[in-house]
Amino acid sequence: MKGNTPILQVLNTAYGVVAPKDTLEQVCRIFKQFDTRHVPVVSDGKLVGIVSYSDFLEIVRSGDSCPSEDKLRSVFVEQVMTRDVRVLPHDATWRDAMAIFEKMGFHALPVTNREGALLGMVTFAHLLDLQKKSVLSPDF
Repeated sequence: MKGNTPILQVLNTAYGVVAPKDTLEQVCRIFKQFDTRHVPVVSDGKLVGIVSYSDFLEIVRSGDSCPSEDKLRSVFVEQVMTRDVRVLPHDATWRDAMAIFEKMGFHALPVTNREGALLGMVTFAHLLDLQKKSVLSPDF
């Protein structure tokens, strides 16, 4: 495959999502269950934000050396999520994703359709892994 490989062919569709009114307890479960560091936030079928592991740690560890269960249950996703999320459109290519990752320093990008519905996630590490396995060619 080349740099023009459609992102829909390599995106991850096995991930958990949260709603703005969910708590960080649910985010924590998804981090563990899906072995991920980015959790999309969806409302009314559309992507409205994302919670990164860094965002999560900043909140749960503020003032504490480790997160308390009370804190996980008392902080809502909407309080910590990043709202202005850079997304990949459904018709993007592997080359498009790599350009954003390299330019912006992101580690993950949600992929959405024209209506803003979440279709999947793509990570820099996953694309590099596919490239190493020669599934994707770095040819631009």
